[in-house]
Amino acid sequence: MTTRFGILLNGEHDHRTLLDLVRQIEAQGFDTLWYADERFYRETYTGLAAAAMVTERLTLGTGVTDPYTRHPALTAMAAASLDELSDGRAVIGFGAGRAGYDNIGIKLERTARRTREAIEIIRGMLAGETLNYQGEIFQTRDLTLKFKALRPAIPIVLAADGPLMLRLAGAVADGVMVSHCASPLILQEKLAYVREGMERAGRATMPMVVARLDASLSADRDVARAHAKRRLGRYLWLRYPNISYLEQHGLTLPPELDRRFREAGLPPRTHDLAAFDRFTDAIPDELLLPIKLAGTPANVSEQIRALVAAGADEVMAYPLPAAGETWSSTIGLVAEACRLANAPEAVAGQVPTAEELGGSPAP
Repeated sequence: MTTRFGILLNGEHDHRTLLDLVRQIEAQGFDTLWYADERFYRETYTGLAAAAMVTERLTLGTGVTDPYTRHPALTAMAAASLDELSDGRAVIGFGAGRAGYDNIGIKLERTARRTREAIEIIRGMLAGETLNYQGEIFQTRDLTLKFKALRPAIPIVLAADGPLMLRLAGAVADGVMVSHCASPLILQEKLAYVREGMERAGRATMPMVVARLDASLSADRDVARAHAKRRLGRYLWLRYPNISYLEQHGLTLPPELDRRFREAGLPPRTHDLAAFDRFTDAIPDELLLPIKLAGTPANVSEQIRALVAAGADEVMAYPLPAAGETWSSTIGLVAEACRLANAPEAVAGQVPTAEELGGSPAP
């Protein structure tokens, strides 16, 4: 299977800027545009519909929409509409999500059950069925799509992190989206749960595997990695002190970083990276590289090749412009890394070791 490459964008860009970036993404050979359904930014299907009108080849996916703020019937309607508009290029990135629920009084409860039922409703509607559905979460009566879907089986890629959702992806989804997995050790551990769900469900093949990663690139490796550490500071603080990948890679928090987290108290729920600057200079590279794509295009191409060898079918990059870079230039650097990763000279011997990616050397 040929490796696919995608770019994830959030609704932080005005729509004219978004379309300029989308045109560039298609022109530079990426396969997929993933557009976030992140509260409370610009609306995901509006942006994807606009992107459909200025592209010819790109797959267009939600990255990701959820079964809490949108009833699955509304997701089926929107996805079928986008698929029709784009001549069959839609994909449903689906998952529970986290951000913004407190603001609107929604509690994340019974996530796996809710997701499974939502997928069943979406699939039934796209197939043209009339649903009288009696689930534990959702109930419907004479529910049907009022137009014929262009494709009755639009792919559903399930974002999953914990064992329950990973097994669910293996059982029912067309694809699984795994985040924060620049290390093959992380990806392979997650895929073991997906495979378990697949086998329990009696499926013959694994879902497509999409590795979703933050990507900070620059011609200067240290500049790129320093910027990536700002976002890593957020990731670590939200999980402190139970940061599972550290033990997995034979790592420990440096004493100074541990002290700063202890003194900082509870983390804020914010995407403003300035809130995490206090940690950046205390984070070593070995904590960064298992989680983020970071460095020069050549550095990142090595990380990508290792992920593909570990089972990734598509690498999705969320660009993080480092100092001196723009969104456009960072997308260009990601494209260069992808080309290098696919180059004929990218032989198996050039795949980095676990030690080079921040883990312990193999015994």
